[in-house]
Amino acid sequence: MLSRFLPIHDLTDRNNDMSFDFSKFIPSIKSDIQDLGDRLKIDMDLPGFTKDQVEVKLENGILCISAVKEVKEDTDKKNYICKERSSTTLHREFNVGTNVTNEDVSAKMENGVLEIEVQKKEQPTEDSIINIK
Repeated sequence: MLSRFLPIHDLTDRNNDMSFDFSKFIPSIKSDIQDLGDRLKIDMDLPGFTKDQVEVKLENGILCISAVKEVKEDTDKKNYICKERSSTTLHREFNVGTNVTNEDVSAKMENGVLEIEVQKKEQPTEDSIINIK
């Protein structure tokens, strides 16, 4: 059957055709890492996020960065033709070594760019000789 082409219907109908659940994937945060000699500098783009929506934590030598933005679900449709914005969760991890402490890490956020600096520390080298019996 022939039907009249209405581009706006094409936009709204495609969302209903999606049967794959994309929510199982957490996108990674793109980053630039610089070696500044005594420290590493990590710049991460987080456009649209505020510093209150971003968490930086250090766990067992792993620097974990996560950002969560909740979009309020509008129960009243308000004549939307297309609504693409949704809640977003981003996550990224870096191995910085078990000898790095919270005092060795600093973070600031400005204009949607998170800047993290991690002081470099030498990993302790422990020679462990095993006696042969």
